This record gives sequence, C-alpha cells and structure tokens, in this order.
Amino acid sequence: MTAQADALELLSADHRGAMALCHALAALRARGAGGAEMFDLVTRLCLLQRVHGRIEIEVFYPGVRAPIGKGMLLDQAQADDWVLKVLIADVLAMRPADA
Repeated sequence: MTAQADALELLSADHRGAMALCHALAALRARGAGGAEMFDLVTRLCLLQRVHGRIEIEVFYPGVRAPIGKGMLLDQAQADDWVLKVLIADVLAMRPADA
C-alpha cells in the first residue's frame, strides 16, 4: 500500500470516527445528558479533528495540490480547516460550566 493510500484510509477512518462521536453526542443531547458527559465527547471529537486536520494539511493537501495545482475547492477546504482549527482551540479552552 502506498503512503497516499495509507493517508486516505486514515482520513476515511477519522471521518467514520467523527461521525460516530457526532451520533453519540446527538443521543446524549436527546436524552438530556449533563454537561460533563457532553463535554467529554466534544473534547474527544475536537482532539480527533485536530489530528485529522493536521494530516490533511501536512499530507493530503500537498499530495492533491501537486498534480492539480491551484483550485478553488482545495483552497476553500484549506480555509475551512483553518477556521475549524481556531474554533477547536476555543472549545478545548472551555470548561463544562462554560457550555
């Protein structure tokens, strides 16, 4: 398996993990779970996304940009990742009482 295929599989696995955490968060919210339980899941989701974003920035985007060059869709994805990075830092700085 190539490094690109490994990176794509890792990114796909991260997407599946993030979706599972989002579904678990929705289930907690639906049953009226307390802030500490939700905070734990949100923290896990943020940490997963932080690693995921780093892989995209360091491996995926350069690998895609090399053959296609400049592209609006890729530029937008990188801009979205930057915004998400800032939001994640803000969320991770919070405490359950801040929610």
